[in-house]
Amino acid sequence: MTMKLKLFAGAALLAAAMPLSVAPAAAKSETITEPAAENSGSALPPAMLAEQQKMFDLLKSIFEVKDQTPIAPAQLAMAQKAVAKILPDGVLVKVIDDMVGRFMEPLSQLTPDMAAYEISTATGLYDGTTDALDEEKRKAITLLLDPARKQRLQQGFEVIKPLLYKTMTELEAPMRTGMARAYARKFSAEQLADLNAFLATPTGTFFASQTYPLQNDPEIWQATIAAMPKLMESVLAAAPSVQKEANALPKAKTVIDLGDDDIAKLAGLLGITVDVLKASRDQLAADATAAAADAAAIGVVEEAGSSEASDEAANETGDEPWYDDANWSEAERTNVRALSDTHNAAAEKATEAFNAWDGAFTKALSASRAKYKAQGWKPEKITGSE
Repeated sequence: MTMKLKLFAGAALLAAAMPLSVAPAAAKSETITEPAAENSGSALPPAMLAEQQKMFDLLKSIFEVKDQTPIAPAQLAMAQKAVAKILPDGVLVKVIDDMVGRFMEPLSQLTPDMAAYEISTATGLYDGTTDALDEEKRKAITLLLDPARKQRLQQGFEVIKPLLYKTMTELEAPMRTGMARAYARKFSAEQLADLNAFLATPTGTFFASQTYPLQNDPEIWQATIAAMPKLMESVLAAAPSVQKEANALPKAKTVIDLGDDDIAKLAGLLGITVDVLKASRDQLAADATAAAADAAAIGVVEEAGSSEASDEAANETGDEPWYDDANWSEAERTNVRALSDTHNAAAEKATEAFNAWDGAFTKALSASRAKYKAQGWKPEKITGSE
């Protein structure tokens, strides 16, 4: 219950960075049968809202209570008495308020200044000039071009907070209902009596009032965060085994893999002719062949022993001792980790370069298109097109 609350709150806090016209609409969960009049002004289309409802219906079905014996009214009343102290009115709002305070400042620092590609987009300089800017210059440029950058994120939090508070307030009643029924099933009448007797004492009352707020205590967060690297290490160590299992499953097909019968079926589903789909298939095949030829031309070929090494590793699970870098030499470990950092930095640089190219290409294309259209140039009609 507590972890679900944390995940919900974390997602809601991150939603503050989304366009504010989207976040409120995303919180809707009413049953949708057709586009309703009151949703006509929603930032989300009816189809998306319907998909959200499907997701909620699926989640409800996962936790559906079936074949349970009825709960005795007296048993339920005792459980409700205990839950009323454990989850009193307003406690979820207090937890969220504390989380907002802790998350707000760190999140506002995630993008304190404009990135190089943002500056390129704003200035039209796609020649690499912005890549050489140091942090101090980017900060100064940000103040010049986007002085309200941090305030926008802050505003997002200010708008989202009342929505969070309202949501948490509305959640308390159904949560108490569910908790009471769960307590009534898990605890006997004698145990519930003992629990209520304890909660009636000063210590019990204080314990109940702190049950939920304590889950947001810095000590618990610190311990949880400190354990995350080890968890990630375990996940990464298991990756080869997971990948092996995934590789054993049939791969997704493309139109290139389909026979004539399936192509005809797919064309019917797409509402196009078989000839059009086959033309698309032939183009995909040609592109794949060209890509393979380009790769070979620039020397991207497997080494002679690579296939043998691949066969040797085919039956490994990833649990073998040689996958644990603690068993490597210090030099090997340092080298691999350094290369990993280099790879990550290169990948980030490549992404920025692509964004810069895409922006420059789009800008140049638009300018050239506008110039020629202003001269009266029109695209030639393709023979056979409608």
